[in-house]
Amino acid sequence: MHKVLIIGLGLCFAASLGAQGTPDARKKSPESPPHDIKSLIAEILRIHPLLRSRQIEAQAADLDAQAVARQKWGSVSLTTETNGAQAHTGSYASRMLRLDQTVWDNGLARSREDEAQVRLDQAQLQIDEQVQDLSLQASQAWQALNAARGKIDAARNALERLRGYMQQMSRRVQSQASPQIDLELTQARILQTEAELTAAQGSYRLAVQKLENLSGLQGLTGRMPVTQSLVSAAQQKRMAAQLAQETDWNATVTQHPTYLRTKYEIQALEHKLSAKKAEQWPQVYLRMDKPLAQNELAGISSMSPSYYAGIRYNTGAGLVGHAEAQAMAARLGESEQRVHAVRQELQQQLSADKEEFTNNHARLPGLTRSVSSSETVLASYLRQFHAGKKNWQDLLNVQRELLQNQYALSDAHASLLGAVLRLQIRTSQPIQTD
Repeated sequence: MHKVLIIGLGLCFAASLGAQGTPDARKKSPESPPHDIKSLIAEILRIHPLLRSRQIEAQAADLDAQAVARQKWGSVSLTTETNGAQAHTGSYASRMLRLDQTVWDNGLARSREDEAQVRLDQAQLQIDEQVQDLSLQASQAWQALNAARGKIDAARNALERLRGYMQQMSRRVQSQASPQIDLELTQARILQTEAELTAAQGSYRLAVQKLENLSGLQGLTGRMPVTQSLVSAAQQKRMAAQLAQETDWNATVTQHPTYLRTKYEIQALEHKLSAKKAEQWPQVYLRMDKPLAQNELAGISSMSPSYYAGIRYNTGAGLVGHAEAQAMAARLGESEQRVHAVRQELQQQLSADKEEFTNNHARLPGLTRSVSSSETVLASYLRQFHAGKKNWQDLLNVQRELLQNQYALSDAHASLLGAVLRLQIRTSQPIQTD
């Protein structure tokens, strides 16, 4: 499963990586194409140090598993020793080649090998977790970026309209066709909208900075798509149909890398507990000693090998093995509770993303109509103001209502986009927003 997740979230961006070329090539090309979310995630997964750290950790876990697997082999030792009585002669008391093979250890070596293999599986799943976490961070920044960009566009359009109103009202005040308070009210609305524009620009810069920090790319402000990244109607329809189906979301949770890694932790503790219990039993071994040199003074007159069968037993300091086994059993119970907690958390995350998509999918048509209606009403109020049927404050209030509806529409589009991206990432689907 962990390999499937990497393919779904990482390797599916290989085509876009190839199109981008090397970092040096990108720096030298002043006309690089705008970055979309897929190309940004591909770059993040290519260079991010946390993901590289997880990959190195998995490599180390693989080497650990190989080392533990070799512990079941026999050990070979070469011993050369002397004693004080013979040190002045320069001769050796013994030179010995020893082969030692454990033939029965109550499953100790096998338990350690199984634990090492589970630890390797956990390390590989941590790669998948990191891939998903980085992808989710990028999707959240992309959502914030699009929400801010929509508000920036709306605020700029509103300022352009208000400044036109300001010029018009200035002429009316000078000709005493309107009171001074209408001019002050217009100026206040301009200042309010400028403050909102500044806040939206700040949010946009923070989102771009987040993406630059994640991807290592610089100058992303000028390399973003000009138009706002929206989820197409066709994509909304496909996603809504998928959510409406009897999708086995429980299976999605149980195949999640975080859930699997937590379950593997239980298996690792079980194997470790088995190994600790096996350590409390004696081990049966065979040994061969082969003298490498005769030494009559040391009593070694024959070069023939000697064979032994024996039992070794190590109780540990203060019979500590039993207490350690009890501690591991307690940790095993704690890990089982953690599995349930992780499952609940993942279910909540999926439910929140599904609910966010469903709510915004339902809101978009109404918000779109609200913006259109507000534009129509604003045009009507402007005509009625010139005809003397509406006052200036009514006109500015409708203009403000239009701006608020545009803000709400931008937030809904961005939230819908974020929910779609998160659902695709969490379910290991290729990222697609159009």
